Amino acid sequence: VTSGIGCGVVDASMAALVLGTTAVVVTAVDRKTADYDHDLVAVPSPVADRWYVLAENGTGGRALEIGLELLGLGFADAEALAATAPAGSGGVVFQPWLSGTIAPVSAGNVRGGLAGIGLGTTRSDVVRSLYEGVAGNAAWLLPHVAALAGTTWSSIRLGGGGATSVLWAQIVADVLGVTVERVGEPRNANARGAALLAHAHPHIGTVDVASIPDLVPVEGRHEPDPSTRATYDRLVGELADIHAAIRPVYDARAGWVGG
Repeated sequence: VTSGIGCGVVDASMAALVLGTTAVVVTAVDRKTADYDHDLVAVPSPVADRWYVLAENGTGGRALEIGLELLGLGFADAEALAATAPAGSGGVVFQPWLSGTIAPVSAGNVRGGLAGIGLGTTRSDVVRSLYEGVAGNAAWLLPHVAALAGTTWSSIRLGGGGATSVLWAQIVADVLGVTVERVGEPRNANARGAALLAHAHPHIGTVDVASIPDLVPVEGRHEPDPSTRATYDRLVGELADIHAAIRPVYDARAGWVGG
């Protein structure tokens, strides 16, 4: 909850993608509600008359870290390579399900992988697919969170360590098809949220809850590139299709799959 508040989310008019070790979509609603088909539930919060939807999407930044470790790359080199690959990564699809999936489909046995590697695949394609796969997984989830909140969003806030990457923020904007507002000091979103909550407490009262979104600094705005829309719509659909296809295989292997 504090990470969402630290991104400025105090009601259903706003959502945030907190991209840290995991990826979590956060919004706030004015009622207790749930979507058990997609493992979504609104939980009580410190904000009066607000319940927070904390949609745990699974591994986020950690999936990127593991991928780069396997490729022997640091973040600076990875970003430079990824920037040279086309949208869609030449058809390579990274499945960031290194510890199973939670929302929008709970499947603890599923594991990650790469699909679509061919003779013409480049290292840049593979690296970019890591960024796109995590973003695509969030894009698969976002409409279900919006449906639960009874709204849609033309923009979302981006926090967590992943928001320090301008490249990743732009990829998230393109894949989700929404404007991404990258918050300032994104690694401190959790601490900022806790501080804002303390100042909004009735016994202190130095901050009004409704003013919190304006108190969160936005370091950059990233508009979605319409030329990538068809490519990324296909990517998100392919991720869902791949998940459905491989889930029975991993369920059959349960108990001896690593990790």
